[in-house]
Amino acid sequence: MNKHEIKEALRKQILEESYAPGEYLIERDLCELYGVSRTPMREILFSLENTGLVVKDKGKGFSVRTLDLKLLFEVFEARESIECMAAKLCAQRLSVQENEMLQSLKASLEDEAIAEDTKQIVALGRSLHQLIIESTGNSLLFEFNEKLDNLAWLISTATRKVKSIEPKSRLEHIRIIDAILAGDPELSEQCMRKHIQNTFQALIKASSPAYKINLSLI
Repeated sequence: MNKHEIKEALRKQILEESYAPGEYLIERDLCELYGVSRTPMREILFSLENTGLVVKDKGKGFSVRTLDLKLLFEVFEARESIECMAAKLCAQRLSVQENEMLQSLKASLEDEAIAEDTKQIVALGRSLHQLIIESTGNSLLFEFNEKLDNLAWLISTATRKVKSIEPKSRLEHIRIIDAILAGDPELSEQCMRKHIQNTFQALIKASSPAYKINLSLI
């Protein structure tokens, strides 16, 4: 495997929680596992640090990033800035092909068979958010969203564990699609903002002492 392939393999394992939040990534073990020397492995870990998935602890090495309230707030604050603008632009710039893709996503989201399938709802939601970003045709928005997307994926792992979030997100995603397909930029932006704020508030509520959920362990 080359460095890119090793990085993607580690990225996938982190996002799928094969490596738990806060777990240290032991360079020696990774070098043996992937058959590379310490220098390229360290370059890979620094690259993962740049994506936001890994943090470097002085004197202790690299560990998988954990969610805390500060990070959660920063991610949702950034998502609101980027994705609300993206939804607005998407409603203005949607191509014929993207229109068809949105309609297909809507049909899948409206299928009652997936209403209780949290994993499928999350996958469809991620596809929708990615399509909206791509449909803007704005390369800088896409670039800014790339790092944010890794952290959003970590958060989606948390949302799957809070049962009230994804069923509501499914309906909110349908409203976003309807607004975009109607060619209404302002309504598209409003629906996206409401969706992001609702998800943030639900996670905060779930991590409160009353719910006895430690956000860093979600």
